Amino acid sequence: MTFHSKSNIGEAQLWIISTNFNSTTDSTIFYLPENGSVSSLEWKPEFSGTEGFIVCGVAGREDLRDTIGHYDIIYPNGVLINKDYWITVTADSLNLERFE
Repeated sequence: MTFHSKSNIGEAQLWIISTNFNSTTDSTIFYLPENGSVSSLEWKPEFSGTEGFIVCGVAGREDLRDTIGHYDIIYPNGVLINKDYWITVTADSLNLERFE
């Protein structure tokens, strides 16, 4: 998976988790620079099952988080559909969307 992000709140630490319908399956940290430039993160999470959710938030800010409803994995070859995501962080919102 690839995440692209830009923040206008300065330096930020994003957390990203993958979940199935019962629990967290993996997590990572994504650091955004103070100058607000676009950053990218490559991540190969551990998945459980063929579908679940991607959740992202800003560390220390419970009000800044978003969820992508459903990732899908095609079996038998394990290909992940929708591998690229864009995260936009502002002072009062975080938006996580598929990067088309």
